[in-house]
Amino acid sequence: MDIVDLIRVYQSTVKKANGLLIEHTGCPEPMCWREYNISPKGEFGCNDEYSYAFHGIGCQFVFHKKQIAVDFDYGYQGRIDGFNLWNLWEYLGDAIGFKNFSEKKNLEFAFQNSVEQKIIVQKYKAQQDDLYYLYSDVDPLCQDSCPMKISNCSCKRRCQPH
Repeated sequence: MDIVDLIRVYQSTVKKANGLLIEHTGCPEPMCWREYNISPKGEFGCNDEYSYAFHGIGCQFVFHKKQIAVDFDYGYQGRIDGFNLWNLWEYLGDAIGFKNFSEKKNLEFAFQNSVEQKIIVQKYKAQQDDLYYLYSDVDPLCQDSCPMKISNCSCKRRCQPH
């Protein structure tokens, strides 16, 4: 499996975590946890199977039954598909099937190579979002619908084409 596979698995886990936060809190935009008076940390689910801790503009979410933790930041306009090297490295401790990245230097090399080849880009740096995104997720010609890839998203502010 390559770095794009890792990124897609990471993004899928983040999407699941954010969806569970929305469902649990009733808040359509968990990144606005302060404005919605949501506790900065908590546990929920059957036997507290999930826990979360908001930090700054992100969240660490733990799937206790699966023994998987994912740390992510909310990006430009609430995007949840951004990542950085640290997010991926931390996630690798729990991800299965990525033995080629068992040493951090291998991940660093693949990450830098992907930046140089413009497979991953910092599309929103001018908007103070220093996260990286897969080029195919942020290029308007590659998108079919909502840039956040949420099929039932009703938030017109976030889902306008770029």
